[in-house]
Amino acid sequence: MSLLPRDLEIANVSLGTSDYMNLSWATESDFPTFRTSGELSDFLNSNEVWFLTFEVDFKDYGSLRTHDNGECHFELLNKSDAIELIKKSAPEQHSSLILSKLLELPDKYLTVNSNGELQVYHTFDQYLNENQGI
Repeated sequence: MSLLPRDLEIANVSLGTSDYMNLSWATESDFPTFRTSGELSDFLNSNEVWFLTFEVDFKDYGSLRTHDNGECHFELLNKSDAIELIKKSAPEQHSSLILSKLLELPDKYLTVNSNGELQVYHTFDQYLNENQGI
C-alpha cells in the first residue's frame, strides 16, 4: 500500500482476518471506513493484522489483491501506473529487466529472486505447484 499514491479513492474493499480486536473472524464491517489509499495505508502501518482476505478496488486506478501466502496481485488500468509501481518496488539494478519481461509477457506470472533471476509461470497453479514448501 505504501507504494501507491495516497489519494486514490477506494471504490470497494473486502477484508477478512482472524486476529483483529479479539474477534474470531473480522471483515470490512469491523474495521474503520477507508476512503483513500492513504487512510488504509496508515491503518495497516499502525496495526499488526494478518489478512486472509484483502481485496481493494480503487476508482479509476485498478485493484490490489493479496493472498495469505504473501503474494500480491495488482491489476492497473493504465500502463504508465504499472511502470511507475514497478520502478518504485523493484531493486533498481533489476527494474529494466523486470519491466521488459512484464511488457513482453503481460498475462504470465513472474518471480524475481534477489540475484535478479526471473522465473516465468504460465498459470498461478503452475507457480503454486513448483513452489510448494518454499
